[in-house]
Amino acid sequence: MKNEFDLAIDDLGVVIKFNDVNLAKFALQREDNSEILITLYRDVEHYLLRMTAHTSRTIPSEISPEFFTRFAQSALEPLRGGIGIGMSEGARNLCVYYALPLQHYVQGQSLTVLESLVEKVEEWDALLISQP
Repeated sequence: MKNEFDLAIDDLGVVIKFNDVNLAKFALQREDNSEILITLYRDVEHYLLRMTAHTSRTIPSEISPEFFTRFAQSALEPLRGGIGIGMSEGARNLCVYYALPLQHYVQGQSLTVLESLVEKVEEWDALLISQP
């Protein structure tokens, strides 16, 4: 019998293999042939599927004050149950993320979250293009 982790992964419609520290990565191809890197972490202790998506564009050395304000405000979204944003150590790409609770998993929920993450990445990549 499948558990909620298995159901959530099945809903994504991709073949995923987790490594020995419960991480899995795959890429989604865009129409322009760029990729969106997706990382999943199977948080067994807290019964969460932690999902991240990374922008294909890197953050420039200089950003506008408006960009920084939007970034800072978006970083607080997890406090309101939303999608967060940040940067991984040593990376120049932005990362949007969400921790999906699996206690009462509803079929299709992980795909909905993934679609939302991809939408956010698209928004941030468009903002990155507009930076000086």
